[in-house]
Amino acid sequence: LEKVADGKLGAVVSQGDANKYVHPADLKGAITVITVDTAATGARTIFIPSAVTCANQQIDVLWTVASDAHATVVEAQAGYMLGAVLAQNGSGSTIVQSDGTDTKITVNDNIEPGTRLSFYSNGTNWICSGSVLSADADPAFS
Repeated sequence: LEKVADGKLGAVVSQGDANKYVHPADLKGAITVITVDTAATGARTIFIPSAVTCANQQIDVLWTVASDAHATVVEAQAGYMLGAVLAQNGSGSTIVQSDGTDTKITVNDNIEPGTRLSFYSNGTNWICSGSVLSADADPAFS
């Protein structure tokens, strides 16, 4: 709340068509937004920092373009991912999943703009929430 009160609402960082390492120094303000704003030509990973080094920080990953051919993975350098993500999908295929170690989440292909994942560090773990919109599920805007 202190960061919100001083007017620092956050920074925007672009992933582009490459793996992205997010460092603690990249987290500015209350919420840092990482935009997936280029259609990937291969599977891509966004590496977020250790939850221990980022206490009380929030990282939001926002898809601003369709990701039709390749998956995007968000992987924590340390700390577990706890919480839940709502996935909208009409075909019955898996569009979002954990790797079983609770340190990364995979958002599969056919993802639509507006998909958003939020990660909040409680100083030990990343608390995760969000919604994943699939092209297979007739999103509201297309």
